[in-house]
Amino acid sequence: MVVKGRRAIQQAIEILQFSSKILAQNSGLLLIGFGCLALIVLWTWAWLAMFTRVFMGGYFSKSLVRFVIQMSSWWLGAAFIFMYMWTLSVINAVHRATTAATVSQWYFHRNAGPLTPSREIVTAALGHATTIIFGSICQSTLLSLLIR
Repeated sequence: MVVKGRRAIQQAIEILQFSSKILAQNSGLLLIGFGCLALIVLWTWAWLAMFTRVFMGGYFSKSLVRFVIQMSSWWLGAAFIFMYMWTLSVINAVHRATTAATVSQWYFHRNAGPLTPSREIVTAALGHATTIIFGSICQSTLLSLLIR
């Protein structure tokens, strides 16, 4: 039992060292990560502003002494929630595709001749994720969201 625990801890340490090595050589990934985080925060604030506006569609009931939301607002609210979840999934998938392309380039070409700067690698990977495979990313996240 103790040996298995030590082995698991050793594997975790090795994984952290390996990922730190990749991140040290591709510092652009850190910027992409914080950029995605900032984009998610900005999108959440914009979405909250739109979502609260949707649920303001209603009226004050004199008999119930409260605000009653119209039935059409519920369907629109559900669509807004779905849109929010899908957009977050797309942002995360673009980040994942960018990271995967950068790490694969590092893995297969780390010992190659002249080293390509990290910024160029990450920019190319982000460009690939947001142009060439963006449709596949959107479709896969939509299908994943519909299945869940």
